[in-house]
Amino acid sequence: MVNWNGFFARTFELDTLVTTLSGGNGAGKSTTMAAFIAALIPDLSLLHFRNTTEAGSQSGSRDKGLYGKLQRGHCYSMIEVDTSQGERVWFGVHLEQVANRDNKVNLTSFSVQGIKPEHTPTALLLHRLDDGRGQVRSLGELKAAAQQDGLRFTRFSTVSEYHNFLFDTGVTPRKLKDQRDRVKFYRLIEASLYGGISSTISRSLKDYLLPENAGIRKAFNDMEAAIFENRRTLEAIRETQRQRDQFRQLITETTHYVAADYVRNSAEKKRLSEQALAARKALAEERRILAEEKNRLIYLADELEHLGARERMLGEELDIASEHLARVLNGVKLNEKITGYQQELDELEAKLAIQEETLAELQDEHAEATATKVAAEEEVDSLKSQLADYQQALDTQQTRAIQYRQARQALGEAKVRCGLPELSPEQAKAQEQ
Repeated sequence: MVNWNGFFARTFELDTLVTTLSGGNGAGKSTTMAAFIAALIPDLSLLHFRNTTEAGSQSGSRDKGLYGKLQRGHCYSMIEVDTSQGERVWFGVHLEQVANRDNKVNLTSFSVQGIKPEHTPTALLLHRLDDGRGQVRSLGELKAAAQQDGLRFTRFSTVSEYHNFLFDTGVTPRKLKDQRDRVKFYRLIEASLYGGISSTISRSLKDYLLPENAGIRKAFNDMEAAIFENRRTLEAIRETQRQRDQFRQLITETTHYVAADYVRNSAEKKRLSEQALAARKALAEERRILAEEKNRLIYLADELEHLGARERMLGEELDIASEHLARVLNGVKLNEKITGYQQELDELEAKLAIQEETLAELQDEHAEATATKVAAEEEVDSLKSQLADYQQALDTQQTRAIQYRQARQALGEAKVRCGLPELSPEQAKAQEQ
């Protein structure tokens, strides 16, 4: 049952013979039976459920019927059976309220086959959300989930197809071919729903299983009465035979008991005497063994104490030896480090001697370079003085060259002005005087 009034997701185990529902008013007995009947007879023309009082009598009014026993949304009523071939089969109905004035219910029958041991009805009908709550699947989602798990999902379009499937799987004892057969089957279950007495249930069962034939029914009743009388006679004969066999066995057992009682008592006395002697010997042996074990225990206790003292002494010696070994190992490591440092020191002294020789050579070279630098600086100063003299002489020569060019130019102009092409400077100087 999924999403019914009072039950969101509830599973009931049905006995192979009789299953009884008990509880107070409002506990959900009628709702449970309504779900069971809806799964067996998905015919809305028959599913009318009456109110009942605490005594079981019918009240004058009707409730909302199947509509009033459902919650909003998708609802399911499903039954699981094991067929004679050892196959698990789920069959049931999907119900959904239709909100209108007539309080209608949409009802669709289906079946699921190919079920494996790890499959459960609740896991198929409910979709688990992220917050841990369950959401009821719609019929389409149920079909998709079943196919995803490798199950065979079948949706029936008519009630007859659904009941043919139930007959083939062995759920119903006979085929429900038409509305009349379904009414008989419903009346049979309805008698249990509203607390009918055994005679009513028997009458409903006969009406359902036997055809409407007075002769067959009378023959069946006569046969039932004859079988009952035969059963009573057979039980009386069996009881008489049982009492006769019991009396015969009692006499035989009494004779054997009286005959064997003396022999048994004498043999029992001899056996008990032998057991007492053997027990006395065993007790003495056990006491001797116990004394030996006590002495052995005292010896072992002393040995244990001695071994404990020796163990403590050896532990102390081990600690001292470990400390001495650690010191020796530390000294060996320090000696190795000193040897390494000495070798490094010798190498550094050799390198230092080489560096000192190199430094002396470099100092000699530096002195020579300093003397060479001083001589070069003196030579540079001398060259600078000579260069200054050369520059002064050059300037004088350039001045004289300029003066010479100016004199030549003036001489040319004088030749032109005087009309003396052969005029020389000496002549010009003489004329000027």
